Amino acid sequence: MANIDNSEVRQVLHQQVFAPDQERLIFAIPVTPFVDRKRIRYLCLAVGKETAFVYVVKQDRKAFRKKPEAWPVFLLKEINGRSQRGEPSLDFELIFGDQRSKPATYVWSASTVSEKNAFLVQLAKLQRKFADPVQLGQLRFVGLGEDLEDQLARIVLESNASKQELKPAGMPLVSSQHTFVQDKEEMLNITEKEQQDLEKVFELSRQFDYDVDVLMKKLTEEIGQMESANVHDLMNTHNDIENICRLIDQSVDDLNKVDQKITKYHDLVGTVSDQVTMMDETGHKLKVQNKNVKKLITDISAVLSALDFNMTYRVALMDGDLMNKEKLPEIIEAANVLSQVSKAPLPYGFEYHPAVDHEKKRLERLKATFGNRVIQNLTNSFVSYSNNHPPRRDDLILVSHLPMFRTMLPYAKIVRWMKDNLPQMYDSLTKTYTEKLGELYRYEYTDFFEKVRSRITTSAEASNATRLNPEYWLGWDEEIRLQPSDYADYKANLDHFRTVFRQVAKSVTEEQNFLIEFFGLPPENEPPSADADKADGTAIAAGRPNLASQISVYKSDTPLKLRLKELFKNIDEMLIGVVATSDKANKLNNMELLVVIHEILIDMEPQCPFLGKCYGGMMIALKRNFDNYMRDQVSHVLNAKVPKRSRFGPLPFVCNFEHFASFAENIFQGSQRRIDLDRAYYNLLKQGIFEGINRIANHKDCKTPGEVVFLENYHRLSDILSRLKIASLEDIRRDTRQGYNDYRKSYVQAMLGKPLEKVQVFFDGVDAKIQTTGIQPHEVSFTTQFGKAELTKVLAMYPRSVVKKGLEQLYRKVEKQLSDEENLLQVVWRDMQQEFIEQYQNYQRLIEVCYPNSQIVFGFGIDDILKIFEEIAASH
Repeated sequence: MANIDNSEVRQVLHQQVFAPDQERLIFAIPVTPFVDRKRIRYLCLAVGKETAFVYVVKQDRKAFRKKPEAWPVFLLKEINGRSQRGEPSLDFELIFGDQRSKPATYVWSASTVSEKNAFLVQLAKLQRKFADPVQLGQLRFVGLGEDLEDQLARIVLESNASKQELKPAGMPLVSSQHTFVQDKEEMLNITEKEQQDLEKVFELSRQFDYDVDVLMKKLTEEIGQMESANVHDLMNTHNDIENICRLIDQSVDDLNKVDQKITKYHDLVGTVSDQVTMMDETGHKLKVQNKNVKKLITDISAVLSALDFNMTYRVALMDGDLMNKEKLPEIIEAANVLSQVSKAPLPYGFEYHPAVDHEKKRLERLKATFGNRVIQNLTNSFVSYSNNHPPRRDDLILVSHLPMFRTMLPYAKIVRWMKDNLPQMYDSLTKTYTEKLGELYRYEYTDFFEKVRSRITTSAEASNATRLNPEYWLGWDEEIRLQPSDYADYKANLDHFRTVFRQVAKSVTEEQNFLIEFFGLPPENEPPSADADKADGTAIAAGRPNLASQISVYKSDTPLKLRLKELFKNIDEMLIGVVATSDKANKLNNMELLVVIHEILIDMEPQCPFLGKCYGGMMIALKRNFDNYMRDQVSHVLNAKVPKRSRFGPLPFVCNFEHFASFAENIFQGSQRRIDLDRAYYNLLKQGIFEGINRIANHKDCKTPGEVVFLENYHRLSDILSRLKIASLEDIRRDTRQGYNDYRKSYVQAMLGKPLEKVQVFFDGVDAKIQTTGIQPHEVSFTTQFGKAELTKVLAMYPRSVVKKGLEQLYRKVEKQLSDEENLLQVVWRDMQQEFIEQYQNYQRLIEVCYPNSQIVFGFGIDDILKIFEEIAASH
């Protein structure tokens, strides 16, 4: 609605709001209430069948809705325009009221002054149209501007005139606005001359008795007399006009003579001016010539100075011994001077002079000759070093190339000079280096990783031969405890992996630092230069959420990464090969490698993003292998065999979980990959161990009652989780403890049952009698079926000896079902004792309610029950 104009808004308001109520919209303007400037409303004037009203309409969800308030226009008491000192205001105030109620004041603010004035004019018209004479006299106007006062005064006069025409003759016209009109006329003052003219007109009108024709005739005669007088005065001035014309002609002749003299003098001055101009031009040309000669001498001196390259520098570049480190500073200085001379700015135009061009070409040939010498010497060094393969070694030590790097670093300034001055030769040198050193790295890394994989396989074979369950599957047929020596072996294996991959990280980092220092390649943690941006595109900043977020990782095709990729082409495959070998040898290696590689990745990625990418791929493979291993653990647990013994106690995979978790905690202690282990714990418990307990408890071949399986295994698992104190498993520990308590209570209730069965049957009948017949509980004793004699007979069936015998049978039955490992017999027996006492107390309460003052009691008391349970426990 905010995008349509006022005419469309009025049309929509009429159709949606007033037409359904058979009203006609006269005028509408947008306003805001004085108390809340943020809400926009529409103040509308509408005419109904009998009178006109002022409505407030608001917009609700793209539709207009009329508010319940409405004021008849004939109740309008005052219109206040709120204009001060002649300055218009957007605010206006309307006061409505009658004699029976207190006047109500409403203040609004219009969008524009013109809309406000138009609305108030329409409101005044409707008020005079629908108000009776008494109400007309009550309307007051306050704080109106001059324009609005004129419009409202005109409305009053027009309204009075129309009413005068309609009123019968002889009746006086009484209007409450008469005073208002008089006051308005008094404010319109006239000037003194206008007053005199009006008096003259009125005098003429009185003289001719208000006869218009006579007045017009008199005025015509006076005008004719005035025109005749004007003609006589014009004829008297004719002679004066002729004299003036004669003087003008004489003045024109004198001006022509003066103009001729001026032209003659101008011609003479022009001749002298031309001669002076020629002299000035000659002097200016001489000044320009002298200035140009001086500038030419200065520019020639600058060119000679800029292209000056003495013979000492030439000899150093052409014949200097590059392999002599003492001579290197002199050669580097000569190369820098040559670069400065070649790039020295020359005065405009001199670069095209044949002599300058010849000298520049000679310097370029010198530069190329020196570059070829550098390339030849460095290439020979690279080839010689790469062909000198070190002898094979049996130990897992990766050869360090730091001695060669230290030997070559003195030539770094020359190589960087070539990068700035001979980019093609520089690219050729870097290509030669990456080819030759890349072959050496492939030879060394292939041999190194073959020994690593062989060592992993050999160690795994020895471990598999000495251990029953080398990969520690939880679903093994029996509990397998890890010995201290096992932890020591795995700790040593962890240190072994850490040493191996630290060597790789150190080797790659050393090579990266050499490339940065020797070849001047920009580091990965610094933004590339403007030239690199033009060649390689815009760098993209990214971060690893689980690593140092402040390290910026740029696009993979930076010069440094390209060189490292060429030097270590197959390192990704070699690292993944180690992961595959370790996984095949022993699944537990995945956990060790996951921790070790993550440690190295965190340390190395800020220093060497290329190595971070390689180890990142390794981390993905290790995480996948670890997840597969944990899924296999879940599968082993779910496929565990059902024990054949009748009392097998805690299941093996429940006991093995404690040893596995202790081993895993030992490996992941302090590692940031702890979240992977916590997630694996959760899945192993929820999807594996709990489901495995449920499967075996409900299995058809299980000889132990399902309640006992749940009870003992939940008890053992709750103790295990309490001892491990793993924070991520705290919720599972509480749930397991609650499950143990629930299963213990269920088992106690199921095994104990109702030891005083006939007493329970008797009181069940009493309860049914009360429910069906509606008799009161204390009236049951008067019935034949449930009288006192019947109750006494039932209680006599359970003397102390009978109760003790039944409880002894129950103890032996529970003793056969519960295992000795968990030692739950005494706990369950105490729970049964408490449950028996609660049943006994319930029976006593029923006797007191249904058979009050009957003195009917059991043949034994609570002290007898406690003694019976104690005797039975002590005898076994």
